[in-house]
Amino acid sequence: MTTARDDLIPPFRERLAEVIERSGTSRAAFAAAIGLDRSTLSQLLSPENERLPRAETVVAIAREAGVSTDWLLGMSQSREAGTQLVASELEIESGAGDPMDERLARWHREVVGSKIRYVPATLPDLLKTEATIDFEYRQHGERMLTAQRERAEARLEYSRRPETDMEVCSSYQTLEAFARGEFIWRDMPLAARRAQLEQMAGILDELYPTFRWFLYDGLQRFSVPVTVYGLKRAVLYVGGMYIVLHATEHIRVMTRAAAGQRMTIASLPMYDLPELRWATDRLWQGLAGHLRAAGLGPLPERLTRSADPADDWRAPDLLFSQTCGYPLTHAFRQRLLVVGVPVYDAEGCDPESRYGPTYCSALVVRRDSPVARLADLAGQGAAINAWDSQSGMSALRAAVAPYAEAGRFFGRVAVTGSHAASAAAVAEGRAEVAAIDCVTWALLGDQRPALVAPLRRLAWSTPAPALPYVTAPSRAAEAQAITIALMEAAHDPALAEACAALRLAGVAPPEAADYTRILEIEAAAGAQGYPVLR
Repeated sequence: MTTARDDLIPPFRERLAEVIERSGTSRAAFAAAIGLDRSTLSQLLSPENERLPRAETVVAIAREAGVSTDWLLGMSQSREAGTQLVASELEIESGAGDPMDERLARWHREVVGSKIRYVPATLPDLLKTEATIDFEYRQHGERMLTAQRERAEARLEYSRRPETDMEVCSSYQTLEAFARGEFIWRDMPLAARRAQLEQMAGILDELYPTFRWFLYDGLQRFSVPVTVYGLKRAVLYVGGMYIVLHATEHIRVMTRAAAGQRMTIASLPMYDLPELRWATDRLWQGLAGHLRAAGLGPLPERLTRSADPADDWRAPDLLFSQTCGYPLTHAFRQRLLVVGVPVYDAEGCDPESRYGPTYCSALVVRRDSPVARLADLAGQGAAINAWDSQSGMSALRAAVAPYAEAGRFFGRVAVTGSHAASAAAVAEGRAEVAAIDCVTWALLGDQRPALVAPLRRLAWSTPAPALPYVTAPSRAAEAQAITIALMEAAHDPALAEACAALRLAGVAPPEAADYTRILEIEAAAGAQGYPVLR
């Protein structure tokens, strides 16, 4: 028994052949233009074919050929594409989640090289271990399990392609629920969850920056599962159905919504003394205004103040921060992008050195210390803010390297966690020397004169490029706009008070500084037989 739908197959086949012939292209080229492979197109043209393609394929053929869908299906003699195409800008398709559904793979293939934005229902499939897939789909039968494993592997292989550009957004509450064994993972064994987290970390490290996973606050934002395939289509997954949007404006709206899910981070941790947070906050608000004027967004309303600034620098969607030159050239080499070099108004800074705007460290001792020169500190105690600090550790190492014997100079080295704490350690007699970033030294003099009063500067360290302003590599397309906004903000009269309090006199472009100088200073100490501060 035939149906009305069956009656459409012969005219569709004939008219499909006609439009391909009129196009003057090969079947392979026509198939590629409409998002099919050649074998599928050949099947549609075969006299033995007994089915119509999906609605979106009919629409794609009609668009490519410049004809109406009614004519293509034999329902009209008018070739002209009319208003019926408007309705096809939104389609509802059943069968989402079917283990034999090939649409997701095809949609990915169609936009190779374009950015894909994806908000999953739970965890991203391509990050899942086989144990997680088995746990989540065990009630759906072996056919579904096999399909899900294959899809996860296919998506992972897709993401390993060099032309891939994929952003995934999930709520951090979802990730926390998984780690704790809550929600749908309540009965999942701890060992399996731990293995899953370890695999996630490994894959993310391997694929970054072509694959980026952003976490947002589920209490502030909500999203149904959605994937935006470049400017080709946006697909929402709702109750076993796909809602497919084809209109460019609709896709742009979904793109903006997906981008808004990202937890964009801005931080200024390096000179953020509690007494100066008003100035740091004001500087950010002013800079954000210049960034918005340049068309960047969405922007965070306030600065992130993490216990460990490195957490901010690791964020795949870091918008703006400031780091030390040592992490920039070591742990975060190629994982941060310099967007500006600050010029500071503080003793020890040089805005026009051969290495660009530079700073150095004040090597300080107690005012009543008998130490007259660096060599006198042999066997005594040093305080450093961190092992990965240019100003607190590497500068001090380079300064005393000429006096080291058998790779050792100090009797002990204490890690304090901050320059202010290092200064306090020397002032209180818990250490005999510390290397203090000269900008911090000036700011402590401004804000905490009682702290620096018991101290004196014994020497200046070798200068190095000033602490850079940075963004994530994924922001490369926005880097120049950030640089320009920074330079404008540094000379904005509305920010003059804040900049003066922070001793910020200006911002130079990233190419002005040569951060290989950091490596040269380190290498010089190593060449003198003193590679480790001790």
